[in-house]
Formats: sequence, C-alpha cells, structure tokens
Amino acid sequence: MTSHDLASDHRARLLVGGATAIGTAAVLGAVVRDRWSPLDTWFVREFRLPVDPPVVEAVAGAGVLLAVAGLVLAVAAALRLPAVRAQLWRHAVLLAACAAVAGTQVLFQRPGPPGAGQDWTYPSGHAAVVTAVAVTAVVLCRRSAPSLARAVLAVEVLAVTVTTASRVVLGEHFPTDVVGAMAGVLGVGLVVTALTGTKRPADRT
Repeated sequence: MTSHDLASDHRARLLVGGATAIGTAAVLGAVVRDRWSPLDTWFVREFRLPVDPPVVEAVAGAGVLLAVAGLVLAVAAALRLPAVRAQLWRHAVLLAACAAVAGTQVLFQRPGPPGAGQDWTYPSGHAAVVTAVAVTAVVLCRRSAPSLARAVLAVEVLAVTVTTASRVVLGEHFPTDVVGAMAGVLGVGLVVTALTGTKRPADRT
C-alpha cells in the first residue's frame, strides 16, 4: 500500500469515526431534549455529595487553565517549525469548529436541571469549549511535538474531566449534557482534521 493509500485510509477512518460521534450526540440530544434519561434521573434524585461551590468553581477554573496551557505548549512548539507554523490556520479552523458545538443548544433547547442557572443546557457550553481546546491541543501537538503528544493528551483528558464534572456536581448540567458535548466536539474534531489534513508536513511526499 502506497503512502497515498495509507493517508486516504486514515482520512476515511477519521471521517467515519467523526460522523459516528456526531450522530451519537445528535441522537442523544433528540432523545433527552424533553425528558430525563435514567442517568439524569438518578443523578437529580439520588446523587448527593457535600460540595463547596466556590471550591468546585476554583477547581473547574484550574481545569480550564490546564487545557489552555496544553494548547499554548503545542502552539509554542509549532512556532518553532516553519512548515507547521504555516499551517496554524488549520488548527484555528479546528478550534472554531469544535467550539461551535456549544451553539447547537439552540437546536435542542433542553431545559436544565432544577435550579440550573440557564435555560438551555444540551450540549454543555463549558464542556464543549474545554473539549474543543483539548482536541486542538492534541492534534497540533501530534504535528509539532510528537514526543510530547502523550503527555499533552493526559493533561487535556484531566482538564476535560475536571471541568465537565464540575458542571454536573454544581447542578448546572445533566450528565448527558456533558457527554453529548464531548461526543459532538470529538466528532467535529475528527471530521475537520480529516478535511484539513491529517499528516505532519514533514511526512508528506
């Protein structure tokens, strides 16, 4: 199999995986827009965890900063490589497209949990934005600093976990709100990555 065939196969797998994730988020949103899932029902009625809201908000803020730090690291590495630096627009497009998933709340218009501070909560805006930063950081790092990719992935997973969990613990979102956001962003990230290029410039032939 030629390098072109390998690239085409990789792109196809990204597109299929992305479409599957986007479809999952869309179906989940359609199902829960006017009802509670069993997981949501359990959480609202049974889940009890003594929390200090300011502390949880502080932890969530730390998660966001951690996600941004990973992206800054990836950008700094990219700026040192002319070939990758010239393609930073691809990653700007990726970040914008992934973050735009938050705007699909207007399509689902799902009422939030009792006492939530917003009208529409699916998909979670917080979860969508922090996951968008994480996806962009990992994709860019794989191209600009492959040796750091696993470390950045671990950091971004932690950042997304902390930030999204905080929204559920604080009662701002149902569990399915953050799950849908992460699935939607991941799906968009895979599709955009496939469409804007999947290989490091140095790998191209």
